[in-house]
Amino acid sequence: MDAHQGEQSGSVTTLVAEVYQLLVGTESLDELLEELARLAADEIDRELSCGLTARTDGKPVTVASSDELAERLDQIQHTTGVGPGQDAMDTGEPVEVTDLDEAGRWKEWQARGRSVGLEKSLSMPLMMNERTLGVLNLYSISAVDFTEDDREEAERFAAQAAGALAVGVRIAEQADLASHLATALESRGVIDQAKGILMARERCTADEAFVILRTTSQQRNTKLRTVAQDLVDRISRPPIS
Repeated sequence: MDAHQGEQSGSVTTLVAEVYQLLVGTESLDELLEELARLAADEIDRELSCGLTARTDGKPVTVASSDELAERLDQIQHTTGVGPGQDAMDTGEPVEVTDLDEAGRWKEWQARGRSVGLEKSLSMPLMMNERTLGVLNLYSISAVDFTEDDREEAERFAAQAAGALAVGVRIAEQADLASHLATALESRGVIDQAKGILMARERCTADEAFVILRTTSQQRNTKLRTVAQDLVDRISRPPIS
């Protein structure tokens, strides 16, 4: 192994450790994205602005950025649905803009880029198992072109960020599922209590009690759980002396 390969291997090992620390140290997917965007700016080039966009199934696009410049340039892509980052996400291939004059196919993004002094950009798709999870957008206000080392570093970071993002999305989905299950169980408990109250008061079966609750819900245009909770609250409320 030559000196360059050894240095590269050490850099990757350090990067893996840093990304892992972010993964275990953040409490939400949004926070993970924000920290990954900041880490990208530090790891690849401290003078670059970095934006990170994640697209999860059934959920809106989430955008994070290392600074205001990246936020503006990513947001215009998020709003219009077009731009180099969107192309990278759709094709799974890197998209590099070396001359802003040639970015006319993304007119609004091009105009926003001009307004903030953008010179170059590099968009790296975040891939996992041939699936595009998002995109890392690197923006430069310097006229100096991206070097091959810059591209290799961006590719390495994108690979690690994709792994962290995949785990982060899975954790977020599991948390959502747990929350939905808890809400469903809570609703079921309240509805069962209300049915019991009606069965005792109306001397009816459980099915008949449920029909009464459902009919009341429809007449009031109110959720079934809310109708049940109101009934339970009225019965539980101490009488006014």
